[in-house]
Amino acid sequence: MEVTWVKADILPDSDLTVLVHMPGCDNPVAMGFHDGDFWFDDLGAPLRGRNAVTHWMMLPVPPEVKP
Repeated sequence: MEVTWVKADILPDSDLTVLVHMPGCDNPVAMGFHDGDFWFDDLGAPLRGRNAVTHWMMLPVPPEVKP
C-alpha cells in the first residue's frame, strides 16, 4: 500500500485517526482526526492557528504478528 500526503481541503472520514502535518508546530507530524467540523490531535486537543493541519495521510497497515 502506497501512503501519500493529501491536502487538508480533502477531508478523511469523520473521526478516522490519520497522520497530520502541521508545518508551524514543534512536532509537525502527529496523529489526529477531523470530526466533520474541526481537526483535533489524538488526545482531543484542537489543531488550529500555529498548529493548523495542511496535509494528512492514512496510517500504514500494522505488521502481522505471528505467535
